[in-house]
Amino acid sequence: MSKRSWSRFLKGNPIDWLLEEENPSVRYFTLTDILGESQDSPEVKRARKAIAEWELVRQTLALQAPEGYWGDRIDKPYGARRTSGYFTLLADVGLERNEGIDKAAEYLFQHSQSAGDDGFSIEVKQRSAYCLTGYLARSLLRFDFLGDPRLDRAIDNLVRTAEEPTFLDCVMNDRKLCQWGMVKMLSAFAEIPGAEPSSRVRAAIDSLASQLLDYPFDFQGREKRWLSFGFPYQYQSDLLDMLVVLAKLGYGKDSRFRAYAEIVLSMQDEKGRWVKRAGGRIVDVGKNGQPNKWITLSALRVVKAIFGMSVRRESASAASKGGA
Repeated sequence: MSKRSWSRFLKGNPIDWLLEEENPSVRYFTLTDILGESQDSPEVKRARKAIAEWELVRQTLALQAPEGYWGDRIDKPYGARRTSGYFTLLADVGLERNEGIDKAAEYLFQHSQSAGDDGFSIEVKQRSAYCLTGYLARSLLRFDFLGDPRLDRAIDNLVRTAEEPTFLDCVMNDRKLCQWGMVKMLSAFAEIPGAEPSSRVRAAIDSLASQLLDYPFDFQGREKRWLSFGFPYQYQSDLLDMLVVLAKLGYGKDSRFRAYAEIVLSMQDEKGRWVKRAGGRIVDVGKNGQPNKWITLSALRVVKAIFGMSVRRESASAASKGGA
């Protein structure tokens, strides 16, 4: 499909809004993921550097205990206000690996990786959960831990889970398949670097993706929550979150993907922005019911994946701004 302009699919151009300096993470990802700027670009480098200096990040790191964990107890790694929640958040906002991240990763390997099956669990003595394994493996991959044998074993746990259908039965979902968890599994696979994954990983991706794309979502009933887009997430997901992951895995041209993308397009406001209606509340990432930069960024990733659109800024002045 040939490249097309934003105006054919969007009611407005939100790019300059996303490039505002008050949110350096969204600015950085807009520059790289949407505008296609190089990591070597001075503007991109300034934006990435500003993430570590952002008040949201500094406050989050200030809550970390010297031992590397967050929360009220060293033996409880799981929870929105504990290590799993804050570690995932810092990976999602694009923070670069540092000493605090190294300590947190070591803590998670010791206190959250299941001794029985190498996935991640709420406690090392319990069987792993594939949602938790998925989003913690994704976060570790974003922080460049690929090659650590403990992470390699966690990824292999995800592959084995995808290969055995009964492993996808979730005790928290009436022992049925959990689509949220499957999205989290795919989100980990999407972060594995390299041109082509191994044959086993590729088969796991194709199996999980097909199950999601073929699933008969009831957006008026049981799956109504999937149309309430949110950020940040841990085990939860939604339609937009699912499509962002599938887009990164190369499903943007799939007709089933496009049908869901049309639903997302229909939910933009008159300025080409999307509203946040869900997500964690451990940090201020925007009020529910209001246009949100994180949600809009995700929507543009989906739109770009399916339409291959050419993207530009509205004002030349935006290109000259630093990423403070």
